[in-house]
Amino acid sequence: LLAGISVRHFMHTDLIAVPPDLPLSQLIENILLQRGLKRVPVIDVAGRPLGFVGVEEVKRVPPEERFNRTTRDILSPLAPESTISPDAQAKHALEQMQRTHLDHLFVTEAGRLTGVVTLKGLLQYLRVKSELEATA
Repeated sequence: LLAGISVRHFMHTDLIAVPPDLPLSQLIENILLQRGLKRVPVIDVAGRPLGFVGVEEVKRVPPEERFNRTTRDILSPLAPESTISPDAQAKHALEQMQRTHLDHLFVTEAGRLTGVVTLKGLLQYLRVKSELEATA
């Protein structure tokens, strides 16, 4: 069902990323709370992914220290298995997510973050496609 379809077809390019010098207080208020996001990538000025930060990383910092820390201080490094090329086959993205137990992969091209592909998006496509084929 995913044969011949690249990650580019499924990736979201409008993702929110933060710089490494963003104060945690701003991350919490402007990104995690206001936008309802649980995790965001951290990128440098050239758009290269450095890692990600989210609720789990923030929870490890005592509340009284959150005003003196930045995203760089708490980011989790971006592991190679959490990234994929936009030209990779979507089937491989699904297999990679299953193997690594991730619900999304960051899409990188020429070392820069270009988007994200989600398990939810892939499964939704498969669900609709299989329903359409069942009625044919």
